Amino acid sequence: MTCLFLLLAGGAALLRAEDFSSLAEVSAALREHLEFLARDELGGRDSGEPGLEVAAEYIANRFREYGLEPAGDAGTYFQHFTVPSLTVVFTGKSGVRIETAGGLQLEWTAGRDVEALAFAAPGSGSPEAEGTPLVFAGYGISPRDEDRQKGMEYDDYSGIDAQGKVLIILRSTPRGGKEFGGARSPYANLNAKLETARSRGAAGVIFVTPPAIEEEDLRGLALRSAPRGPSLAALIARRESVDQMLRLNGLRLDHLTGAIDRDLRPASREIPGVRVSFSTARQDL
Repeated sequence: MTCLFLLLAGGAALLRAEDFSSLAEVSAALREHLEFLARDELGGRDSGEPGLEVAAEYIANRFREYGLEPAGDAGTYFQHFTVPSLTVVFTGKSGVRIETAGGLQLEWTAGRDVEALAFAAPGSGSPEAEGTPLVFAGYGISPRDEDRQKGMEYDDYSGIDAQGKVLIILRSTPRGGKEFGGARSPYANLNAKLETARSRGAAGVIFVTPPAIEEEDLRGLALRSAPRGPSLAALIARRESVDQMLRLNGLRLDHLTGAIDRDLRPASREIPGVRVSFSTARQDL
């Protein structure tokens, strides 16, 4: 990423004035670089991804053309170092294991049904969820003191015990967020939801997109939303997978969310007889 910044920030200096007869030609040359580096084929150019390697080779070749002296490792334009990644991975053999009191079992496969989102610090008491009871905690909202003083009564944690449980928490806020500050509401932020769950003693969180919202690519969402540091073992699951799990107990995700959005009242409840197992950890590249 540093090389990319240097090319774009110093690009005008690297292009010799005598090579161009007008600013339009300079703009066209810079545009050519930008268009290549922004191609969909480069896949976002994230650290450790193939697209980054293609971008790096392209930039190195341009530096070579401009006659810049290499100052990287072993006389090259490249310097190798470890990037502390925000990627979170499952540490077990599979993604998530779900068991019911009646002996039924489900497995969610990482990359297909679920993506790891967050992890807990070692020694924090909640690095993993192993055979943990399950609670549906609605949108995971608990009013801040200042909002309680203003009359906000909605509280997804009212009447449930989150201590030592894995919580199913919906993204966004009820009714799309108008009553809670819109799309940028602090109550819609996944990190804020994680902090609230952690403060209530939860062992982990399963995030799911409510039926009223279009479901996004799980991998992209996990990469964008991953906390910057340890918080709580958490994941984001495909809606169909969560609904399949709830149906084992006679519940449906659309019915639960529909009731909340219709009445603006929490529908939080324990999911009896269902236990969840998963563990997550940060992965450095």
